[in-house]
Formats: sequence, C-alpha cells, structure tokens
Amino acid sequence: MTVAASSGYGLDKWREEYGSARTITSAYRNPVRNDAVGGAQASRHLFGDAADLRNESGALPEWNDMETAAHLANADYVAPQTESGLGHVHADWRNHNPGDYAQ
Repeated sequence: MTVAASSGYGLDKWREEYGSARTITSAYRNPVRNDAVGGAQASRHLFGDAADLRNESGALPEWNDMETAAHLANADYVAPQTESGLGHVHADWRNHNPGDYAQ
C-alpha cells in the first residue's frame, strides 16, 4: 500500500487520483487496537494493506469522489457507503504485491 503513485496503485495513487491531501483515519492496526475499535477478526488493516480516508465534508458528493479515486488507484476492495458510512472511505489492496504495476 505504501508504494509510489507511479506504481499504479496504493495510498499515494489514491491521493493523486483524488487531487488533494486526505486525512488517514485508520491504516495498519495491531490486533489489540483492532479489537479495541471493533474491527473484523480478519480486517485488512491487520495486514497493512487497507486505509480509511476521512470525508472532510461528510457529504455524499465528496464520498463519491473519494470512492471513484480509490477505484482509479486500483483498490481491490472499496467498502460501500452503506457499510462504512459517510465519515470515511475504506479501501484495500489485498491482492497486490509490490511491483504488480511497476512501469
């Protein structure tokens, strides 16, 4: 997930596709932290390939733009708004390995 945007995927690519800085509300979580926040037992945050970015306005248009940017950043999974709420967008790159998109 922490690869250069030029790799074609990951957090930097997501930010690039969105077009401005975002606040990361959650990324890697150790098991104790994951339990404390009520994370899923097999949360991708435990593997370090997931991130949640804050929807600063809390409005649906911003959420939609962030979701689109996550797909353009080749996220393997983007949680639907009905699952994640409007407060953030969750994306992960569970099926990526460094170099998959190297140019």
